[in-house]
Amino acid sequence: MKRIALLGMPNTGKSTLFNRMTGGAARVGNWPGITVELLNGKILLGADMVQIIDLPGIYDLHGFSDDEQVVRHFLHDNVPDLALVILNATQIERQISLLLQLKQLNLNIVVLLNMSDEAKKYGITIDSEKMATLLDVPIFQLSGKYGTGYQEALKAVTRALRYPTPGMAAEVRSQLEQDEQLEAEMAQVLKHSVQIPAQLPVNLTEKLDRVMLHPLLGLPIFFGI
Repeated sequence: MKRIALLGMPNTGKSTLFNRMTGGAARVGNWPGITVELLNGKILLGADMVQIIDLPGIYDLHGFSDDEQVVRHFLHDNVPDLALVILNATQIERQISLLLQLKQLNLNIVVLLNMSDEAKKYGITIDSEKMATLLDVPIFQLSGKYGTGYQEALKAVTRALRYPTPGMAAEVRSQLEQDEQLEAEMAQVLKHSVQIPAQLPVNLTEKLDRVMLHPLLGLPIFFGI
């Protein structure tokens, strides 16, 4: 069964799109190479049943937050047949960096510019055809909230699954192994040179906030009484 990985930054409407695609019939599953469970569901595209995995929202493919490591390890050990990249059209100038990072992996990619209706309200004009030509990936505008452009996007996804990128899996693993080596090196440095207490002390600002917000102590201090 072919696999589609949903990728994007937080708050792009990725999970809303996932629910629309799966009809809410999703389940949690385990995957090789990662220790967390991920939502996944199955849908019929054309004549084929396809599995969709909703990966955590991340800002940077090369970062070292828990979610970024989960996504990187998933892509290394479970190279998807298609990466469906969801971008928030209202924040396109900030979101396109993640797309460029994913594109460097030589993944089979389709891009969905979600919230395109909201972007237009803000006066943002996106020439998706020109952008698709410049990036050499299919790009479609849609509204996950209202479903506008959804059917056209599904047709593009179906087409992309028929023509995967040759040698994609080997290229993805080769690129991501560089990050994994850096991740391991960083872990060793921190392990042997840094000690962090199990519970960090509350800093002065937090202490003051607790006093200022106290229902009995806060008001006298606030008014200088």
